[in-house]
Amino acid sequence: MFLLVDGLPGMGTTTLLRELAGLMERRYGWTAIHSRADRFEREEPYSFMERLFAGELAGGWAFEAQPDADPVELARECLNRILEDAPETGQAVIIDDAQWIDEASARILRYLLPRLIRRRTLIAFGARKPHERGSLGEYLERLSRDPNGGRIDLQPLTDQEIRAIAVSRFGTDIMRRNARALREATGGSLRHVDAFFDTLDPSEAAALHLVWDLPVRGPSPEDNPMLVQYRSLGPAARTAVEVVALAGSGIEAGALESVLARSGEESGLGDAIDRGVLRESGFGSRIAPHHELLVPAVRAMLAPERRRRLARDLAAVDGPRLDYLLAAAEELDAELLDRVVEHADAAVARGEIREADAVLRRALELAPEPNARAELLVRMDLLIRLAMAHLRAKTPFHLLDLLPEYARLPATGLRDALLVMIEAFRVDAPFPHERVARMTAEPAPDPDGRALQASLALLAVVRTLRSGDLSPLAERIERARRCFEAAPKDPGELRDPRLAGLVEPDAPLLDCYALASAPHRATKGAVARLIERTQALPEGPVKADALAAIAGTLAGSGAFARAAELAHDAMRIVDAGHAPWGLGTVLLVRAHSLVMLGRYQEARKVAGIMEERCEDALDVETRPLAAALRAFIGAGAGGEDLGPLLAQARRHREIEWESYAPDLAIIAECEAARADGDFEAVLRASEGPYVERIRNTRHGFLTYRAQALVRLGRLEDARRLINRLETWRGARWLECWGSLAWLRALLAAARDDRNSAIRHFEEAAAETAPPVPCALALLDYGEFLVAEERHDAARSALMRAAALLRSSGAERYLARVRGTMAALDAPRSTRDRLLDTLTSREREIAERLAEGESNRQIAEALVVSQATVRFHVSNVLRKLQVSSRGEAGSLLRGPAVSERSGR
Repeated sequence: MFLLVDGLPGMGTTTLLRELAGLMERRYGWTAIHSRADRFEREEPYSFMERLFAGELAGGWAFEAQPDADPVELARECLNRILEDAPETGQAVIIDDAQWIDEASARILRYLLPRLIRRRTLIAFGARKPHERGSLGEYLERLSRDPNGGRIDLQPLTDQEIRAIAVSRFGTDIMRRNARALREATGGSLRHVDAFFDTLDPSEAAALHLVWDLPVRGPSPEDNPMLVQYRSLGPAARTAVEVVALAGSGIEAGALESVLARSGEESGLGDAIDRGVLRESGFGSRIAPHHELLVPAVRAMLAPERRRRLARDLAAVDGPRLDYLLAAAEELDAELLDRVVEHADAAVARGEIREADAVLRRALELAPEPNARAELLVRMDLLIRLAMAHLRAKTPFHLLDLLPEYARLPATGLRDALLVMIEAFRVDAPFPHERVARMTAEPAPDPDGRALQASLALLAVVRTLRSGDLSPLAERIERARRCFEAAPKDPGELRDPRLAGLVEPDAPLLDCYALASAPHRATKGAVARLIERTQALPEGPVKADALAAIAGTLAGSGAFARAAELAHDAMRIVDAGHAPWGLGTVLLVRAHSLVMLGRYQEARKVAGIMEERCEDALDVETRPLAAALRAFIGAGAGGEDLGPLLAQARRHREIEWESYAPDLAIIAECEAARADGDFEAVLRASEGPYVERIRNTRHGFLTYRAQALVRLGRLEDARRLINRLETWRGARWLECWGSLAWLRALLAAARDDRNSAIRHFEEAAAETAPPVPCALALLDYGEFLVAEERHDAARSALMRAAALLRSSGAERYLARVRGTMAALDAPRSTRDRLLDTLTSREREIAERLAEGESNRQIAEALVVSQATVRFHVSNVLRKLQVSSRGEAGSLLRGPAVSERSGR
């Protein structure tokens, strides 16, 4: 067998080969032999063969070669030695850095490899790309196409793979933007990405789920693996690559040749294409980088003067694009400033804040130091435009790196307000509430100042809602209300048109925030009037925030249908290009409500939109809750790797303030455990300090806990909990995760109280919402009826359960329905019918009973408590209609059990 693992340096070739060797040793008992070529020995004939046989290969035989030795005879001797000493179990020969193998050794390997790969030997090579023509690497690539061969081409990590690494290491995702920046800085190298994550100190790692931007510290531009091929080119070909990189995604071939002609050098375009650094498209009419990561890598290493010269040539040939002009400029003149402002304003109007940010930042780099008033005004204008663009998008946290720049501006009301609005998003410092209180104590004398005061007061309310102390909220809402009453209502009243985005209607929003902070005080009439006032607002971010606050309150009271409608209205506003403060909450309430309404596929789609669009959302607490919802949906519908999602959801426990539905993280873990039949895990998820700390909850996780206690035979604990839930019913506990009747039915069935079980199951079966809990109650009822041999009633309950599960999208539970229905439809002996009443865990314990194991032995084997085993043994005896373990053993040692064991 033969395997070639190749790719650019740093892509993980060595790591993969090491894991392959370990796998062959652990799983198959093979002998693994490692060797690595050395670039400094590349010119020494047979140096690699000496290295290869200096280890365990061929029993330590010492390879020796005379200068005039026949290579074929040497190769035959090597082959004989390897085969004579080959272990019977098989061997894996791992050879890394094959690109440095000397030519004489390469000739011997060309002879050996075809003769070894059909024997009980795995030969795996690691090599760097690109492979030169006629090289050993090119031969290995051809050999990998042999029927006994294979190849793994390691590509640069994708953004998604980098994010997955972050989740596996830190239990939280990073923003796509940060993953992209890290990918560009490292060339997608696994080694460099790992090295970056190693540099994060504990405080940075602990705050990953709360930040918007990572301080990407990649390797030096010279170490970027994307530049390996570039450096192998001649000067003329490198110039062609540099021009294409500055052009971006590609350039017309004719324009590129014209730019190269202006440089006075020969065209190296053909060489760059032949070596796989550039590629042609459009039948040769357009030239583009062979890999997108080449563009940032080349740009980062270009010297400023060379970049400016090539950019000037590009602008002269390909047109005066703004990015060319900015790259070519040494300083910001008036004409270029006008172009920058025009471009940035247009980008903001289109909602392309990142484009505006990039252009304004590049202009700031070119702006002269403010040694004179005119220069200061230029710099101030750029900084203010940048701040207002991000305030419009509710993303001022992207300006944290520019705080020193804003602090150096002359002290004005605008400067001071901008400093607060940016500093408010530092995760390492509290919000300056006292400072804002002083700045908003008295109405400013001019409309511009009053607009700034209203924005500051609203921001203080928003940040209070995202704190661990809501006691000052009422006073801050009143202050914000006074500020908005004094603020201008029309942007035309402002002297500075750049502040126009700060003029927004407010009063309903403040009332909605007050409602969301104390939902228990709201009456239906008050909520209805607030909805009416909110719907009358003009379409914009304030209306979206207000709708989200009301929808969250309604969802918290179990009114999921109305909550879903209002959240949908808020989503429509967001889709129109408006940016609310609570973008994550808008989407989270919508997705959560859809789940509760049994619309899993729609909810999964909204959760996907959250991942795409909430990178820049202020409400960072919704990130782990979005992962929790995806895990919950995946547990019921399938199609998700729940481990990484649940790891992200757990990070919500580290957030100090309470958000919308903070118990979703707990409920998702309970749902995943219940779907797996792991009721001990349900108990672990539903207890602990975090569970006791949260206040904004309707205790849905206790529904899962009560069920788990019943399943585990802790019936007295279950009874006490169910009684407590009954006293909380409709207030502190809602039945949206499962009804009280369902819980009482399960408890009665476990106690063998047949009449009570039927009565409670019938009550639970009469309900139709929420759909999935109702379906699961019907499924339990159906299984109970099967044990009672009421087959027609059981089939009816199971068919209703299947219909609800199928329409909801919770199809993972359908396997239970199908198994029970199959048991109903199959012809069975009395013993078969009895065995079919057992759950999967009961059947597992039953098989161990048949083998004569004690409760202690069963508990140790299944990693559960002996009390749990005793409960299951009791159920097994009851369902099999026997009174002793001996009788059970006699019944269980029949052919039906052994057949099941072999499935």
